[in-house]
Amino acid sequence: MKYIILTLLLATTFLYAQEPLKIYYLDRDSLQTESAVYVKAVKEYEKVLKGWKNELDLLQAEVKRIQGLIDAGDNTQATKERLQKKQDKFEQRRQEILGEGGLADAKHAEMIDPLLDKTQKAIEEFVDENNVDIIFYSDTGEIFYMKESIMPKNLTGDIAERVDKK
Repeated sequence: MKYIILTLLLATTFLYAQEPLKIYYLDRDSLQTESAVYVKAVKEYEKVLKGWKNELDLLQAEVKRIQGLIDAGDNTQATKERLQKKQDKFEQRRQEILGEGGLADAKHAEMIDPLLDKTQKAIEEFVDENNVDIIFYSDTGEIFYMKESIMPKNLTGDIAERVDKK
């Protein structure tokens, strides 16, 4: 009986001595709608992007107009060359704007990427100030941050050895 009481006493002390884990989640979509800085930057970026898309729409409309002339019977070499030049101009400009490393990517890097860095710093400050144990993304469940002291042990090697032995 003495051992049971001692065990219960130790277990109770251990349970009450430990603080509960501080687990938080981050909703990236809501962050972008709740942060005034994000909202402003995204609106400005979308405005610039819309201007470029309007430019592309005008070029594409000109390609369609010339194609319409050809479809209506204006099958001259000059019209075909004009169409090819407009198509080439449209494709070149589309790549300049929307292609990998294009103007849209550069503008995103200029306007949005600094906010991602600022967000990262804000999270790090929050973690330090609040002694956070775990932060995960609410949309994916992916763990964004985990305190090193509670980091789980990787058991892949142990399991691989056991599988290989059997």
